[in-house]
Amino acid sequence: MKFVILFAMVSLAAAQFYVTEDDYVDIDAVIADLPSLQSYSDCFLDRGPCTSLTQSFKDVIPDAVRRACDRCNVPQKQRFGRFLQGLQARLREDYELFRQKYDPMNIYFDALEAELSQFWDYVVPEQRPEA
Repeated sequence: MKFVILFAMVSLAAAQFYVTEDDYVDIDAVIADLPSLQSYSDCFLDRGPCTSLTQSFKDVIPDAVRRACDRCNVPQKQRFGRFLQGLQARLREDYELFRQKYDPMNIYFDALEAELSQFWDYVVPEQRPEA
C-alpha cells in the first residue's frame, strides 16, 4: 500500500512539468546562428514551419507565459529565458511580436521574465538525466 501511495505521489509530481522534445537543446548555439533563431521565431509566430522540436516548445508557450513558467523544469526555464534574451537582442521586432502574440493584454510577460531572469546565467548540465 505504501508503495502505491509513493508511486502516485511521484507520478503526480512528474506530471506537473511540461513535456518537451529536448530540454537540453543548445540554445546559445541557436541564438548565435541567426537563421536558426529566425526559424524558431518564425515557428512561434506562425510565419514558418515548425520542426517537431520547435512545435513541442510552441505547444507549451501559451500556458508557460500565463503561469510564469511555474510548470517549467530548470533546463526549460534556462533555455526559455536565454531564448527571450537572444530574441530581444538579435531580432527586436520579433521579440515585440512574440510578446504581443502570447500576452496581447500585457498582463503576464513581466512576471514571466522576472521568473526566467533567475535562470539566465544558470549553467544546466548538458548531459541528459538517465531514464
